[in-house]
Amino acid sequence: MNSSFYTLFRRGKYYHANYHAKQSVDDNEQSKAEQERDKREQRENERFAVAAIAFCLKHDESFRRHFFEKVCRQNDGSELNGDFRIEFEPKPWADLKIQNAGREYVIEFKIGARLEPKQNPNNDEFNKKPDGYGFKMQENGIQRYTVLGKENLGLGDRKIVKVQGSEIICREYSWNVLSDGLESSKQSPMLRDLFDCLASLGIEHFEFIKAEKIQVKLPLNEAVGALLVFDAIKKRLDPKGSY
Repeated sequence: MNSSFYTLFRRGKYYHANYHAKQSVDDNEQSKAEQERDKREQRENERFAVAAIAFCLKHDESFRRHFFEKVCRQNDGSELNGDFRIEFEPKPWADLKIQNAGREYVIEFKIGARLEPKQNPNNDEFNKKPDGYGFKMQENGIQRYTVLGKENLGLGDRKIVKVQGSEIICREYSWNVLSDGLESSKQSPMLRDLFDCLASLGIEHFEFIKAEKIQVKLPLNEAVGALLVFDAIKKRLDPKGSY
């Protein structure tokens, strides 16, 4: 068995074979209990993706710098320094919390699933309800929030949300930001493995990258490779499938 992030995922508590076998089933054909189960299992997919990203941030300096510059900092001129710290799910309202140079950043990750009202800066529950993510961040002195897994919230690169007299700077990005600007020839083996894992978890951008690497040949024994390519292209062209 190959040693990889996705192998660990399949061997660990995060993986549910039934969920992966039923991803194509329409929600209307599922019972409410099945839908709730699938939501929980989808959340486990997201948790594993965040854990794998956190691991790479800790051990891959180039990726850490890229992630900080492209995902965390919000045009504030801050630079990555030696006190960079990563916390995986330190609170229910933070998938990932990063500390650097006296500032703290909360990143919310989404794979297909939409934001809950309390997670969405466009919703009053975010900044006015006690369990809202903005409300919680304000209580903890955190002013920077990024949603990774863009669903066109209209946050752009910078939206300021008022929370009890304080400001939280919010932004959103698609998953593309993790690889855009990183030359494949300069990516570490660990980072390439991460991107392959994200493809296997169903993140369209990385599925397409993986498909681009497949060389489709005429012999029939390469038909599986061709199908993977066509499937990735179909998802890329289907606007409903973009995250």
